[in-house]
Amino acid sequence: DVDWLEGFRKQYTGKRDGWAWLFGIGAIAQVITGVTMLVEPESRLLAPVVLAAAVGGALWWLGKPVARWVVLLAILASSAVLAFTVSPVFIFTSVVPIIITASVINATRTKLFFQLDVSREDLKRMWDLYANNQIARQALNLGVGGLIIWPFAPIAMVCGIVGLLRVDPNARPPVGRKGSAIAGIVLGAAGMVIATVAILNGF
Repeated sequence: DVDWLEGFRKQYTGKRDGWAWLFGIGAIAQVITGVTMLVEPESRLLAPVVLAAAVGGALWWLGKPVARWVVLLAILASSAVLAFTVSPVFIFTSVVPIIITASVINATRTKLFFQLDVSREDLKRMWDLYANNQIARQALNLGVGGLIIWPFAPIAMVCGIVGLLRVDPNARPPVGRKGSAIAGIVLGAAGMVIATVAILNGF
């Protein structure tokens, strides 16, 4: 039997994702910003932190695992410097970037890019997100959107029907997301009903 889950692992191992490109391109901008800040006395204290973030971004783009912690530490250091030199409020404004960065660091996709060990359970969850019956997943997304943006509703129903027909738990790999497909159909129908009622009432 072909191990489809291991095949999925190989598909993403060592391959850059959007975050890698974001950090890589951002590193160029951070180098320019950091050098510029070194010239200005009022921003000189923050310049090393910005340059450290640039190093972290470059290492991330190159696929070096240590980059994850360099980037996170750079965010922590920048918030500390800004809180000390400008205003303590920067401690609170850095909470969201820190949470997002920590989430990216621990993401299965990130670990695969850095060629770190990933359990089959985590790999299965990633496969469900990226590859398992995506049209059923889109049906759910369009169904939710169709409650407000009515043209999405019939598209959600079509996607849901197609996704439901594709469900096959005995396939290799198994095709799931039956619940998403059904939810897409139901939400799509609800969106069409709302649209019809609204139009008939002159909205």
